[in-house]
Amino acid sequence: MSGNQKNVNYEPLREGGDDAFDKAMLDGIEFMDDTNMEEVDGDENVAEGNDDMNEKAGLEGKRDANEATSTQSKSIAAVRQRNSRDTKKKLFQSWYDRIEDLEAHLAYFKKKAAKWKRINDYKTAALAAHILKTERINLELLTALTGQEQLKVFLQDWLASQSPQKGRPSPMETTLLPDENGRRSGCLYMTNRAYCLSKQKYPPRKTYEEEVEDSLHVTLHLDEDDRGTCVYAYECHIQFTVDANFENVAKTWWFDLVESNPLVEASIIEKFEDHIMYVKHEFTRFKFRRLCVAGVFLDHDEDRITITQTGIAVDERFPFVEGESRSNGFQWIVFQHVTDRLTIVRWSIVSFCPVTANGPLSLFETAVNMRCDVKPEDSEEVLLAKLQTMVENGFEGLRDQFLRRCSRFKLEPTTIPARDLPIR
Repeated sequence: MSGNQKNVNYEPLREGGDDAFDKAMLDGIEFMDDTNMEEVDGDENVAEGNDDMNEKAGLEGKRDANEATSTQSKSIAAVRQRNSRDTKKKLFQSWYDRIEDLEAHLAYFKKKAAKWKRINDYKTAALAAHILKTERINLELLTALTGQEQLKVFLQDWLASQSPQKGRPSPMETTLLPDENGRRSGCLYMTNRAYCLSKQKYPPRKTYEEEVEDSLHVTLHLDEDDRGTCVYAYECHIQFTVDANFENVAKTWWFDLVESNPLVEASIIEKFEDHIMYVKHEFTRFKFRRLCVAGVFLDHDEDRITITQTGIAVDERFPFVEGESRSNGFQWIVFQHVTDRLTIVRWSIVSFCPVTANGPLSLFETAVNMRCDVKPEDSEEVLLAKLQTMVENGFEGLRDQFLRRCSRFKLEPTTIPARDLPIR
């Protein structure tokens, strides 16, 4: 479309165009009718005013008048006919001009519509691509969210399994069945689990000067039962230093665990692998039987040896006898190499409330079982204080006894050549 056409303001065709033409034609017809009427009136007037004229003179006068009137009427009709033709031409020309404008306007809008159609097709394709991209991103986010939800549930379950919780069995409270495959799988699982927990508790040390002071901390975890307050578990963390090679120290602990002594009768019930054994300890003096799965691991990267012990209270192959008590729990002992004649020992224990064939012991029964000096009138606070003291004194005695056992290495070679430790 040309530049002059772009500036044209297009207006709709007026509805009165046809009316103008019709009005002009009607005016011409009306004028002719008026002229004819004047002609008739003139004839009547002449007849009335000339009654005395003779017939010839009247006829001549009438003929002259008719000729004059006819000439005048023809002249007026010709003018009006000419005006009507001019009006028609003007109307037709205006219609032609209007049609040309409308056609130009129509062509402009057709061109504009085609342009918008091309733009809309591009926008449609772009929007479709954007929708597909958004759907793909949403799917990726949904997949990631689902994975995060699953990870959250897994971490919650893992966290709940790391510490004793009220109303839920401990993950280490395992019942061993007579089935051989089940016993083997359960013992391997508990041993490896305790080893993994030890690595989390004691990560690799940055320097050997960190936390080398001897320490002993005991914590009692309490609960409520139908008899009042009870001990759900006790937790203990011990650290001390031995003047001996870490392999000799670990071997001494392992031999004390699997070999009998005057106080404890030890026997190996089952041997699942060279480094994992099911051991039974009989404390005949205290009517206490301890069943545990023991394992030993050597970590070359961290240059240390770890021994794990997992207590088992219920084993269908070894039912309870009258008055016998057992305890679930787990512990690990890490023997960290410092020098060829210096070892740091870190010992962690979690032991749950002892149980009998009738169930867990009460607070008073637990204190009696731990050989505390109790009285019937002792309150719960007094019993808990005596238990705390007894546990601390008991572990201090075990630590000092083990240090005396290792004191002989001061005069011996850095390793014991006679017996090998079944280290994995």
